Amino acid sequence: FDRGGGDSENVGICSVYPREYSGTAEERKLIKVLGDAAATYRETLISSDKDDEEKVTSAAVREVNIQNDSVIKEALHTTARAVRLIRTIALIVIVAGIGGFFVYGKINDDVSVHYLVQLRGDEKILSGFTPEDEQKILSAYDLYVPQGEGDAHVAAFIKGSRNEGITSYIIEIDGVKDAEAFYAANAHRSLEKAVNELDTRENGKKYYITYHERLAEGVKIAKNADAIKNIAVLYDELSEKYGG
Repeated sequence: FDRGGGDSENVGICSVYPREYSGTAEERKLIKVLGDAAATYRETLISSDKDDEEKVTSAAVREVNIQNDSVIKEALHTTARAVRLIRTIALIVIVAGIGGFFVYGKINDDVSVHYLVQLRGDEKILSGFTPEDEQKILSAYDLYVPQGEGDAHVAAFIKGSRNEGITSYIIEIDGVKDAEAFYAANAHRSLEKAVNELDTRENGKKYYITYHERLAEGVKIAKNADAIKNIAVLYDELSEKYGG
């Protein structure tokens, strides 16, 4: 019988007998006949030189393909390693850049002068005051630094024309630890409240406080105009000393 669909690739021999032969001596004889017949089967592979050449060529082609596959796989592995390395380096650079940005920002934030008012670019800014001159500025602004605020200091004294005919005098007090206590200690102040009293800016655990006074040229715009004029006189005096 043929189990290969007619192409003689899967054939065999068999014996057909009635079911009642099952388990009998006759069945054993029939099976022995099949076994003996099967034992006589021999198969010899006959190939031509052309077939051998084709086999050799095929084997060589397979070897080349295997080598090519090996090269391709190695190249892919190398590329994958390079990509992973590039990604790792890029990640390190990004993390280092972010870290450096924050470190730079922190350092810059700690050493730079902060302004809570919007500057227009034409202001004249004084800084680096001696303790005596700081006290003069605080007195002119009618300000008192509470006890326990040893880090509080006048970081900048600014003059600028905010509006036509009006000159602004601004001071920046840096290093205040307790802004609310600072405001409370200066509730007696004869001038106006700090412009940022309701919008305190915090840097870490310290605050920047700005007081902003306006003086109109030749016109009294407030009952405290004389006090502001004293601030203007002091600014002119200090500008000669601090190069404003």
